[in-house]
Amino acid sequence: MNKLPTKCLLQFRRVSKLWKFTIDSSIFIRDYGSRQCETCCFNLAYKRSTEGFMCSVDEQMSYTPLLNTNLYLSALTPITTSEGVWCFSYGSHMGAILWNPSIRKSIGIVIPYMTSQPEIRKIVWGFGVRSDTLDPTFLNISMGKYGAGPWHVFVYTLSSNSWNSLENYRLPRVSIRIKRSCGQTTVSGFIFWGGYEIFFNVDGSCYNISMLVSFDMINHQFHVLDIPSVLRDQLPDPFYISHLGNSLVISGNLIIFENRYICAWLLEVDGYNVTSWRMLFVIPSTNVVKLIGFTKDDDPIVEVDRGRMLHPLQVYDRASEEFHNVGISADGGSFFIGPYKESLILLNV
Repeated sequence: MNKLPTKCLLQFRRVSKLWKFTIDSSIFIRDYGSRQCETCCFNLAYKRSTEGFMCSVDEQMSYTPLLNTNLYLSALTPITTSEGVWCFSYGSHMGAILWNPSIRKSIGIVIPYMTSQPEIRKIVWGFGVRSDTLDPTFLNISMGKYGAGPWHVFVYTLSSNSWNSLENYRLPRVSIRIKRSCGQTTVSGFIFWGGYEIFFNVDGSCYNISMLVSFDMINHQFHVLDIPSVLRDQLPDPFYISHLGNSLVISGNLIIFENRYICAWLLEVDGYNVTSWRMLFVIPSTNVVKLIGFTKDDDPIVEVDRGRMLHPLQVYDRASEEFHNVGISADGGSFFIGPYKESLILLNV
């Protein structure tokens, strides 16, 4: 049965108690894994004014609205996706929603209030699904602003349904900070963020050095990855991280001799180090452009800022070297792409 699509398995659960018990078992869900779908490449979420929308997109970039998501999308902000499971935030650091679109199942996670932490702190969330056990893992990270104060990290795993505080030896140096504006992604069992470390000159002035921060979802350990100096000197500010296959992607806008470009670099990482990197593309653009994903043919999907209220979604065709409108416009910064994978994660919750 683990070769069947999830839609069939949901129907088979109604055949008998034995079939339901078998399909709902943790062993069956783990062995079923997560797999690409032939009819849907990814789901796309965006907001327009006070409304939230989500649609499925196929390999021809044709989109179909998802009418039955059972989610109040206007109140939710996507954090990231992992193994086909979406993670949304809602409220002011109040809670999160995990949603598996392939089985239309969602659950809520209440973020506990940490009374031991100062009020004025920077809060960063992290989410990923372990590739071996398919156990969703959620992180609540707080750190002092402007390089002041230690980290406090609490980890929630769905299998335990509990929060645990990480010991100090599992945390990065206290001078390292995560940049929420860079976004986050998961690659090969690690959650990645963009980060920086603050250094001070003898005259009291300070400067930042960009880096990557990873979290091992198996060992619950943070790691700091130095960006090669040659690449670091080229990085735009701000920069964003995403992924292409099992590789990390860093992207952003650069102005060279009064000409604007969107640039991206492909990084091979093992969770602990950047093992190699190369330029992925340099594309001339008259507008500020943000990379939000890739098509099935690895063409960049971008959000274009033309100085208007609504930003159009476009695809850059590498063959013709032209941008093409997808036909969707939304509030700036609200586009989010999640690769569509079928799985049974959350089924037995």
